[in-house]
Amino acid sequence: MNPLTWTRPRLAGAALAIASAGSLLAFMIASPASGAARPEPKIAVPQGIGAAASAGTTPTGVFTPGSTPETVSFILKTRNSAALQAQVLAGMPAGFLSVRQFAARFGQPAGNVAALEAFLHRFGLATTSDADGLEVAATGTADQFNQALQVQQEQFNVPALAARHGMAGRAATQIHEAIDEPLLPANLARFTLAILGLSNYPTFGSMTLHEPALAKGAKAAVVQTGNLTPADFASNYNLTPLINKGANGAGETVGIVTLASVDPATPEFFWSNILKINTKPNRITLDNVDGGSGPVSAQSGSDETTLDVEQSGALAPQSNIVVYQAPNSDFGFADAFFTAASQNVADTVSASWGESETAILAAVDSGQESDAFANSFDEAFLEMAAQGQSAFVSSGDFGAYTAAEDLGTTNLSAGNPDSSPFITAAGGTTLAGTIPLTATDSATIAAQRTWGWDWLWPHFADFGAPSEATFA
Repeated sequence: MNPLTWTRPRLAGAALAIASAGSLLAFMIASPASGAARPEPKIAVPQGIGAAASAGTTPTGVFTPGSTPETVSFILKTRNSAALQAQVLAGMPAGFLSVRQFAARFGQPAGNVAALEAFLHRFGLATTSDADGLEVAATGTADQFNQALQVQQEQFNVPALAARHGMAGRAATQIHEAIDEPLLPANLARFTLAILGLSNYPTFGSMTLHEPALAKGAKAAVVQTGNLTPADFASNYNLTPLINKGANGAGETVGIVTLASVDPATPEFFWSNILKINTKPNRITLDNVDGGSGPVSAQSGSDETTLDVEQSGALAPQSNIVVYQAPNSDFGFADAFFTAASQNVADTVSASWGESETAILAAVDSGQESDAFANSFDEAFLEMAAQGQSAFVSSGDFGAYTAAEDLGTTNLSAGNPDSSPFITAAGGTTLAGTIPLTATDSATIAAQRTWGWDWLWPHFADFGAPSEATFA
């Protein structure tokens, strides 16, 4: 079965028309070639991931080749932000908005969008803009972005990440990053929240965790021979009454934001041959945001995407499913949410990727990252809420200890972007009962509890760890 494939819908035509007619009236900026007009004062704009040396990367001392193709997203500031937040937190008492209504009230005016695009065009960059007036995406080369934003990009080596927690590792790779703060003319910088994409550092990870292996010589008390199914989920969390009333997803669209590609044939096989349920045919649409997530692979996290599609698609068997597949980068993840919002096709949008707030705070404190990065997600979530799109991000299998994965610390830590006040953080639970670990040891869960692995930590010796802290 060949899935439908969407290219990213943008409203570029109108903006280009305005740019050609009125860009010179907006402000005077010299062409890179002519130098005839007086240059506009430049102001630094926060970027996403900055210099990543403190994250374990090492500079090569080599500048990024000027011909390197790049995609950079310019996240624009929401207008009337306080009013938008108030309406969203009040439940949109006047009713949900269309994308056009949202853009008119809270997006940037078409003239501002056109002015930004006109400036980027002067450096040979191609641009498109979202219908909500909150994002302009530009494509070109490293040299073109260096000139437009007055930055210099350098190559960095990223070390390999060993496999752990049952998850695949990551091979050593080389990335590019801007070692300077990007600059924009003052008239453009005043309405630009963040510039994402001057680094292609793989920022986010799947929020899935697998039970670690037992210590050498230890034997498991039991071997799991079956898995909980979507039907078990419906039973445990009392969805059965809704299902009995015909809530099967008919006429609805489920949106899944991911940073790893899925092969639609896999969930189709799962529904038909494993669960043996009837589902709507040809229901999966792949939307490759910013070029997509690359080939399907376990190492990139495709198993997480497959799980998301299988589970949600089984609980809503007659729904349509749109999978927003984006690159694993700061601009990719943000762009996927902005795409889902500006399309306003998906009734619900969910994601199972993120990083700990502790890691973000460390990045901000070290100058690697700006808080404008997290604020970019808030803008997308506010738009979805204003339009009546229910949005969810996984709280992660680490529960309240998200930093255990990306930093290896055991402090209480939420994840990002699920910690945003404008989205619902969703997580599973550990069911009550006795969980056998080895022939001589078991863990007892007294009552159903929020999902997290800290209940397992006291049993560190069973898994070959020298201490609880090391095991955690």
